[in-house]
Amino acid sequence: MTVFSPATRSAAIKGAVAIVLDEHRDAIDLATRITTAVTETLAELDTPADTTPIVLRWDRLVMHPNDAEDDQTIVACMTDDGRPAALFLDDEYREALGLQLVDPDGDYAPADACPLHSPDGDPCGCGHSAGDDCHPNPNGVTR
Repeated sequence: MTVFSPATRSAAIKGAVAIVLDEHRDAIDLATRITTAVTETLAELDTPADTTPIVLRWDRLVMHPNDAEDDQTIVACMTDDGRPAALFLDDEYREALGLQLVDPDGDYAPADACPLHSPDGDPCGCGHSAGDDCHPNPNGVTR
């Protein structure tokens, strides 16, 4: 059996390692990139999410469903920084939102009365009495 000196053994090991590293350099680089990406992703997951609400403003456009299959109403909005946004409402949420907008206190009962007037008087200050068709709705039709 041949005995190599420590220097020769060390040089042989370094040479073998260099050959293996050269042959697998692409795999090592890929593993390094994956490790870096996973580490960065985990760091992002540990960072608390921004819980500041996104402010949306109504863009005065509402797209109603045009067939029975598509029951979503789309309310066009705009963010404060000018990005377009949309609020999608199905039948249930459209009705719930509509009721909240028309009657925020939940005390409006007559289905045919103008919500701006109560039977007792003139809460909007326009001078008309309940039942008068004085306020146009957003589509320009008086109630």
